[in-house]
Amino acid sequence: MMLKKIKIGILVWVVIICALGNVFAQSEDKRMDGLINALNRIDSRKYDKIIEKMTKKIEKNPNNAKAYYQRGGAYADKGDFESAIPDYTRAIEIKPNYAVAYCNRGIAYGVRNNDLAISDYSKAIEIDPNYAAAYNCRCMSYNVKGNYEQAISDCSRSIEIDPDFADPYFYRGFAYSKVGEHDKVWNDIHKAQGLGFDVEPQFIEYFKNVSGREK
Repeated sequence: MMLKKIKIGILVWVVIICALGNVFAQSEDKRMDGLINALNRIDSRKYDKIIEKMTKKIEKNPNNAKAYYQRGGAYADKGDFESAIPDYTRAIEIKPNYAVAYCNRGIAYGVRNNDLAISDYSKAIEIDPNYAAAYNCRCMSYNVKGNYEQAISDCSRSIEIDPDFADPYFYRGFAYSKVGEHDKVWNDIHKAQGLGFDVEPQFIEYFKNVSGREK
């Protein structure tokens, strides 16, 4: 279940597919085929149990914001983003300052619409200015849109808030690679790896090619 510091399993796949599409000029259809293949590898049974449990809670209390949020998270974790969005939206309607619900809805939107994703991440940050994961997520959406300077700014803020959060180092490193700051690329990639971020082999090859360096 995705909580305050979001576990970005599926999100990593989404961003890798989108970002690699930008790097290697893949078509939208090819990127989405890759996402679908990733989603097909998920064992959805445990998430189905959560969905069933949260549905029962909602039936008992239709104003249970947490139950909507958790059911939305289960849908998202199994790759059903279209079902996740209405649940996150209902959670937000019940609890308007639900920052993590905005952030997770942004992730669900981000599969196909980064503008909506950015709007939700921005709202989460407005509610909680020290929400490191929201800055990291917005950084990723800016990377996909090609707004690399803003991506660098957001990931830098995420790192300021939580220096041990591995993900923004990687996504800032990617943004640095797009603006030609290759020394900073490898510093961030090594830092991300040191904190446990598993950098995909395609990205390692990409960083080598653009920087002219092995590491």
